[in-house]
Amino acid sequence: MNSFRIGGLVFLAFSLLYGWSASHIPLDYWSLKEAFNARSLPLTLSLIGVLSSLAAIGVRSELAWPFPTHLNWKPLLIICLLMLLYGIGFTFLGFLMASFLLLSASIFFLGERRSGILLLVPGCVIVVFWLLLGSLGIHIEPGEWWYLIFNGTRSGAIPDA
Repeated sequence: MNSFRIGGLVFLAFSLLYGWSASHIPLDYWSLKEAFNARSLPLTLSLIGVLSSLAAIGVRSELAWPFPTHLNWKPLLIICLLMLLYGIGFTFLGFLMASFLLLSASIFFLGERRSGILLLVPGCVIVVFWLLLGSLGIHIEPGEWWYLIFNGTRSGAIPDA
């Protein structure tokens, strides 16, 4: 059994599990009747994954795929760790701060050292994305730290004395 088949079996198991969990996404009454709902994209991705993994399992290949040791794996591992920290800190930091820190740190670990690039590019990307979401009527919580700064109120307003 070559690496295509082993990888295909692992990817098949992952795709089937993803499809099973996607089929259990709760839908409200009106979404049940729609052709495109919250389950549509995850189920489509699962189907594509199953078909791709079946193709990888069925391919007869005797090619040897050596592990690419010549690549620099350290930045990849650091960015994976940063993404894990992003997910952990998202609730406390909120979208704006967590995304800014993730992008800035990722750019830094990829080798950029100019402070203008490290601050301006992530800042512009985050603000434009935030404005785009706001124009679509999607509200993103600023994070728990925001409410701690404003006397613990959830609205951000200073309460009357």
